[in-house]
Amino acid sequence: MKKVLRPYQKDAVVDINNAMYNKNSKTNLLSLPCGAGKTFTGAAVVEDWLDKDSTNVAIWLIHRKELLKGAVKEFESRGRDYFIVDSIDSMMHQPTTIRLYIVMIRSLLNSTETRYVKNKLVPV
Repeated sequence: MKKVLRPYQKDAVVDINNAMYNKNSKTNLLSLPCGAGKTFTGAAVVEDWLDKDSTNVAIWLIHRKELLKGAVKEFESRGRDYFIVDSIDSMMHQPTTIRLYIVMIRSLLNSTETRYVKNKLVPV
């Protein structure tokens, strides 16, 4: 059985999409209590973003491995290809066809300094 958004989740997705597409908002914040479906709701926003334009790219930031498992499970259930960025090395070998990146912040913070070169992060 396919999961569907609860009314408050659907409202959140509609509000975020409206802010991004109609009000040109650069920043949005989704705040829900524990167990209310933040990953599920956020994944719906990401899915809408990726479906809107085939050139759109999404970055899903996480700070704990437990959240990685949930994000991977959610995006896999939606049939989305993703690439996990968990180190500088993984950034150097990223596939070019992927449009969804799951980035582990801690791994990047513990890595060497980086800089952008031709839209890619590389070690300094």
